Amino acid sequence: MIIEIAVPVCKCAEDETIFFSRLRGIPGCDNVVGKGLNLYLTLDTESEKEVVDALQDICNMWNTAFKVISN
Repeated sequence: MIIEIAVPVCKCAEDETIFFSRLRGIPGCDNVVGKGLNLYLTLDTESEKEVVDALQDICNMWNTAFKVISN
C-alpha cells in the first residue's frame, strides 16, 4: 500500500522527529520518502482499517491530510 501525505509544518526539529517516529511506528511501515511537498509512506500490511485509523490520528495532530495512492 502506498499513501501520500501532505508535508506538515513542524514547530521544531523535535516535533518533526516525533512525526516521523509516529509514521514509522505504523504497523507494516516499510519506507517513508519525501518528494516535493508530499511524503510517500509504503506499507506492507493487510489491515487497511488499522493503518487508516493510525494515519488519521497522526494527520489530525499535525494538521495535514493523506490519501491512499495504491493498495
